[in-house]
Amino acid sequence: MGMTGMEAALTAVESTLSSNMSAKITALNAEYGDGIACSNITTYEWYKKNFAAQDYPVCVLDAVQSLPEEQYIGAISEKHGVIVFVAETGSDAENLIKKIMRYARAVREILISNHTLGGVSHSVGIVRTEYSPTFTDKERKYLKAVAIEIEVYKEEVV
Repeated sequence: MGMTGMEAALTAVESTLSSNMSAKITALNAEYGDGIACSNITTYEWYKKNFAAQDYPVCVLDAVQSLPEEQYIGAISEKHGVIVFVAETGSDAENLIKKIMRYARAVREILISNHTLGGVSHSVGIVRTEYSPTFTDKERKYLKAVAIEIEVYKEEVV
């Protein structure tokens, strides 16, 4: 048996982001040109509680909801809700906030411009983007995150 709709959606989102993130981050760093450089995201997980300092920035994917298949004459449609969570650390809170906004932009632009997710979807919709508070530890190292909720739509002709 193949992957379920949600599993296929999560796999496709992860693959699309990991394949396109380096080029997008390079382009955004050049566009802004202000010396606040985002690093390429190399850690992609399907939920993990703790990350080592060297893992940041990280991207964590999680399932939100899967709406039942709608069947009508000649087609089946599905909608899967996915959260794309990006976290980063840094020693300058203001720069960290700017980086997180840029990571959010990168995720949104990658998913919209690659909306078929390698054939798994016919469209991707951005539902909302939420930013976490900025946290700090006793060494004045900051942590900030963004959660981008998306909906992956698929329709198959049967």
